[in-house]
Amino acid sequence: MKISGEKTKALVEFISGFTRSRGSASYSELLVKLVSYLKNAGVPSNAIRIKEYPCDGESIFGNYRSTFAWEPIKAELWLKKPYRQFITSLKNSPTALLFGSAPTDGWIELPLVVYKGKGNYLGKAVLAKATPKRVFEDAVINGGAKAILLSHMRGQCPEIAREPESNLDVVNYLSIPNTKEDYKYRAFGFSLSERKYRLLEKLLEKGQVSIEASVETMVEKGMLQILEIDLTEKKSPYVLIIAHLCHPSPGANDNASGAALALEIAEIISAAKGFPPIKISLVPEFLGSTPYAIEMKREDDLPFLVINLDMVGENQDKTGSSFLLTETPPILPKRYDYLLEYNIMKNIPRCDEIPIKRFYRIPYSAGSDHCPFTAIGISSPFLGHLPDRYYHTDADSPDKVDCKELEWVGSSVLKSLKDMSSSNPHSDVYIKSKSISDFVYYCENIKHKPGSKELYGAFLKAFEAQENGFNSLFSIESFLPSERSLVPKFEGSIGFEWYYDLPETLKKSLKWNAVSLAELITVSANILGSRESTELFISVYYGISQEAISELIDFLVDNGYFMEGEF
Repeated sequence: MKISGEKTKALVEFISGFTRSRGSASYSELLVKLVSYLKNAGVPSNAIRIKEYPCDGESIFGNYRSTFAWEPIKAELWLKKPYRQFITSLKNSPTALLFGSAPTDGWIELPLVVYKGKGNYLGKAVLAKATPKRVFEDAVINGGAKAILLSHMRGQCPEIAREPESNLDVVNYLSIPNTKEDYKYRAFGFSLSERKYRLLEKLLEKGQVSIEASVETMVEKGMLQILEIDLTEKKSPYVLIIAHLCHPSPGANDNASGAALALEIAEIISAAKGFPPIKISLVPEFLGSTPYAIEMKREDDLPFLVINLDMVGENQDKTGSSFLLTETPPILPKRYDYLLEYNIMKNIPRCDEIPIKRFYRIPYSAGSDHCPFTAIGISSPFLGHLPDRYYHTDADSPDKVDCKELEWVGSSVLKSLKDMSSSNPHSDVYIKSKSISDFVYYCENIKHKPGSKELYGAFLKAFEAQENGFNSLFSIESFLPSERSLVPKFEGSIGFEWYYDLPETLKKSLKWNAVSLAELITVSANILGSRESTELFISVYYGISQEAISELIDFLVDNGYFMEGEF
């Protein structure tokens, strides 16, 4: 039952060699090879299957619209005027071409201008630093631009040198919208290193600039594929271990590491006894995990627990990362968070019994494949590393992956799974003590407030208060009911589209990640169905004002994502 860090890292290296864009031939080729790998490792053939969902640019999964299947083939970008100079190519950087780019059908020359928000960019290429979606809407859809040249690093964190100034030659992984509606604009684009961006910016300050580009891509209808390894032997309830496989090469930590570790766990469990029924699935991120979760719900085949592995192999010294357990919201069963935390701390690498790695349990956060499952009421802890100096760049390479980190994470997951099948008195005491402490904390902070009654009922279940004998610590009379309902008008997680219409003033007033807030509003509305409970819960949980939460809910209701009424 031992995780081999070297073997897992070797699989990370193998996966990193593939450009794993959703629905692409490269993604499918990798799946075929991984199926062969599993069979050679002794995983039963009848336990391995590939599930498929449309990748056609128009199918809707909950709050997500499918993209087209997209495959990069060749791409070059040159400066044409004031002089000819090579800028970038797909051969030089696998992240140089914006995901979703249309082909140019040969070489094309375009004048280059600086992006300045909405305006007339007809027939031009724009140089920008803003988010790709914003530039695409302003410059391409509304302004008529043909191409986008971007230097945009998401999730900047100067404290660990995740910023353009410290990574002048890094090329970010970026994408432009790629639905059927978006593709009619036939736009393309390149992701530039900060150094190349500054070169073009300086030239534009001096006079006219033009670029020349050639892009060859395959854009077509295809299938979103999920590799599912079913080790349940048709028993239930079961645990689902999930990891996303997509992302461009190299994408070593994000997320070849999670996929490789999930496969290593599958190999071990298939040959061992003493584990609960388990499925392991590799998905093309949200566009795979969302229809997968919705289908499971409709077929009444949901797991009782999801463990999401996303960016689990970081060399902390090289990447500046910390290992994080992103917890389940405390209106869902908390036992498994505490169990994972216990085993992670037991297994943490030490020197003279002193931990030498960074590890934290943090509040619920969005951004990965636990979200579609949490949204429909499944405890779904997320194991990963953030912030990361190199994620979503061409520098996210296998040399940033640490064998010992993979062993630490993998061994902690395996031991936690074992403890679910056979009681461990030490972890049981830890779980009970954490449950009592958190139960008291939340109940003390919500009592005598509108919406607290529904929350109290959820906390009783989430912390197993009756089973652990502390359900009598509070009287039901201390908690007040809600008056208004709040219900999502979509299935699964809320996604990201709404965020681009959120006013900047509201983003600033929230003082928290707005996407995580909206996902937690979705979870709470699905579980509690009450507006007052949702506002109170999120205010206490994240420590932000209830008024700000109320304003965000108003925005989501007004924009058609939720409906409210009499409770």
